[in-house]
Amino acid sequence: MRKQGFRVGMYVFKDAEIVDYAAPVGVISVARRFDPALDVFLIADAMRPVQTQAGITVMPNYALDDQP
Repeated sequence: MRKQGFRVGMYVFKDAEIVDYAAPVGVISVARRFDPALDVFLIADAMRPVQTQAGITVMPNYALDDQP
């Protein structure tokens, strides 16, 4: 029997600080080495690029209306 992975959606919003989403995503990515079933993804208000406070633009994996 295959165990179902734990999924974590990180909400990213306009003018968010990079560390608000990048640090948790990084930690979970490292934890994935021990449990490959872990999954982390970005969620935003809509499926369009989001500009952070530092001017870096990220593309969410899901919008609030279509999150898994």
